[in-house]
Amino acid sequence: MAVMIYIVKIKRSISMLAFHNLGIGKLRLGSDLSSLGSVAPFGKSDAEYFIPAPDAQSWYRYIDDDLVIWGNGKSFNPRSIYLGVDERKQLVKISIFPEPGTSVKVEGIINEVYEQTGMLGDGGIRGLLGSNGADFKIWAPSDRKIMVTFFNPASNYLGPPVINMFFATVAEASRKQNLIYRSWKFLDRQ
Repeated sequence: MAVMIYIVKIKRSISMLAFHNLGIGKLRLGSDLSSLGSVAPFGKSDAEYFIPAPDAQSWYRYIDDDLVIWGNGKSFNPRSIYLGVDERKQLVKISIFPEPGTSVKVEGIINEVYEQTGMLGDGGIRGLLGSNGADFKIWAPSDRKIMVTFFNPASNYLGPPVINMFFATVAEASRKQNLIYRSWKFLDRQ
């Protein structure tokens, strides 16, 4: 029986995506959406949690059930990955939502991967909506092509932890491309 379990595990493949200077694994900023494989348009189930900006046609969800993201020998599982595209359907933003409970590990991995340049920014907010606060950190790889941000809220009302990757040269334009968390949907109604 142990042999049959082993055979099943061999058939099940795990996709490993490594952090690099243009994104993670085959998800490279600037890539054509059609070259990325398993993607689905932003749909109704996605809209239950997020408002896509500038519109739903600008966002896709990367589909892979057995996915691990790694860097410097450490890894974490993402809950979901969303891909922001421009009008030519080229990848301009990657938003990675880690599984709950892995945020400290995620921050450590990002810090180790991009430590050669250090952190560009570190900030936080306290007391918003009764929260204990939230941390926001920014990194840039040594070639300065992209920026990596990590938002780690201390309250579910502020949304889930998220890693965003985008071109540093279009940082202003990438601010318009966002997934806005529907936090008010989850507020207790009495």
